[in-house]
Amino acid sequence: MVEILAVEYNLGRQDLFELELKYGDKLENEVNTKTKEVTKVINSKETRAIRDFQVTAQVKQEIFKRLILANYLGDLKLKTLASLMCPKPII
Repeated sequence: MVEILAVEYNLGRQDLFELELKYGDKLENEVNTKTKEVTKVINSKETRAIRDFQVTAQVKQEIFKRLILANYLGDLKLKTLASLMCPKPII
C-alpha cells in the first residue's frame, strides 16, 4: 500500500503531555492530569474532589490523537508522498 498522507500523533515523541479540562456552565468542573485532580460540583452546596487521579497512557494517546486531528495544537505537519520523494524545493 502506498502512503499518500501521514499525520504524526505519537505521544511517545512528546516530552510532556498533560491537560487541564474545565467544563460546565461556568467551567466549575475540572480534570487536571498535571495535578492529578478531578473536581466535580454536584450542586450549589456540594463539591467532590478526587486526588491522585491518573489517566492511562492509552487514554492520553487517544486524547492527543484527537487534539492533533482536530487541529487544536497548531498547524498539522503533513507528510505527503511528494514531499518524501522531493524534500527540497526545486528552483
